[in-house]
Amino acid sequence: MKSNTSYIIKVLILIAIYCNSVNAVKLKGVTVEVTPYVYVMNNEFYGYCVDVMNAIAEISGFNYSLYRAPDGKHGEVSPTGAINGIMNEVYYGAADFGLASLTVSESRKRYVDFSKPIMNLSVSALIHTTNAEYIETFRDLPRQTRIT
Repeated sequence: MKSNTSYIIKVLILIAIYCNSVNAVKLKGVTVEVTPYVYVMNNEFYGYCVDVMNAIAEISGFNYSLYRAPDGKHGEVSPTGAINGIMNEVYYGAADFGLASLTVSESRKRYVDFSKPIMNLSVSALIHTTNAEYIETFRDLPRQTRIT
């Protein structure tokens, strides 16, 4: 986390230098609603991603606006290479940036640049310590007779 934090701070400093030299740039961002990352209440955007973007904008001295992706999608790459959602808006220049809980994938990286992730999610299973020695992989689960 420390290396991500120092990287983010360096990026913020570069953005601040750039924005101060061009007198408060106004950027246009595209998003999709996925609570708690981005959601709308009383025609205003809120959420974790919005809070992070607000902090970056305040520190860096730029303004921005957000709009919803017209098709409401994050952005997929079809087998023919067509893209939709946030990816489409950024790739074709309708938006300056995308703001969402968007997974970085190799197919998406062919179309747009990504910042370093500000959050990583993982899935874990919790096992009581008395059962831990018997369960090492998912293949060990069918042998279990006691599930609590």
